[in-house]
Amino acid sequence: MREIVKYLHDHNQQYILMMDPAVAYQPNKGYDAFDRGVAEDIFLKNPNGSLYLGVVWPGLTVYPDWFHPKALSYWTDEILRFFDESNGINVDGIWIDMNEVANFCDFPCPDPLQVAIDRNMPPPRPRDPPAKDTHIFPQQRNIYPTVGVLNPPSAIGSRFPSTPIVDILDPRYVKGNVFSSQPTVDVLNPPYSIANAYSTLSSKTAAVNIIHQNGLVEYDTHNLYGTMMSSATRDAMLERRPGERVLIITRSTFAGAGRKVGKWLGDNRSTWEHYRNSIAGTLGFASVYQMPMVGADVYVFKLLTSHQALTKPLG
Repeated sequence: MREIVKYLHDHNQQYILMMDPAVAYQPNKGYDAFDRGVAEDIFLKNPNGSLYLGVVWPGLTVYPDWFHPKALSYWTDEILRFFDESNGINVDGIWIDMNEVANFCDFPCPDPLQVAIDRNMPPPRPRDPPAKDTHIFPQQRNIYPTVGVLNPPSAIGSRFPSTPIVDILDPRYVKGNVFSSQPTVDVLNPPYSIANAYSTLSSKTAAVNIIHQNGLVEYDTHNLYGTMMSSATRDAMLERRPGERVLIITRSTFAGAGRKVGKWLGDNRSTWEHYRNSIAGTLGFASVYQMPMVGADVYVFKLLTSHQALTKPLG
């Protein structure tokens, strides 16, 4: 992987990696990202104090609690470690997915391990990995022109120094119960709830009765999760490359997220209805919701597409 990224950088191209908030639940297995999070006590918890477990691509997972005062330092440290330029994957940007937060479990999900097994998570490798000394580009020939190429990422970033912005959603600036959670309300079955496509409010996401580190209930803060993760990721990338412009694209956003990150409209299908929806969504986020960078998958995430559908957005 490092060889691929180096090849891209040598040809004035950039590498963007997709990232999810979920961390694989791997107790006593030497998985440092999980062990360090447990040591800092920064993962979401059930009302009884146990770790909240979900199911995402790694199988059983836990999730960072962005209201925890140590969540930002934990996330920054993990990004600095994994994307280290010397011995990690030297990425140029982050594309965030599944940060609503997403969960393959249907509430109440009494046995998330069985759900992971039934869904074949984590997905098995289609083939054995290559040997560590395998060369990805054996011929090492330059297939790109050397005249008129764009400036490399370092030169581009140096022209746009970053200005620190204080974000009220940043875990460092959250103090106590900023919002007024109402313990007398049955948040799992509230008197008024949206018409959730997956029945209950807690299905396919974090349970709404989770208690955050600062005492807030997930029912009151659910819509902030994606933006808080995006903000933390941007801050971590800024620390990784101080002074350079940061590219963060995220699926879940809240009001004000456009100050720090870009937006993509999530999974779509190869239908004309979804194509029309993507146009409306892009215009809405760019104008009404003040997301300067926004777009949709072209073309597309699900179902077979056609030549006409592929060329239509380019016309």
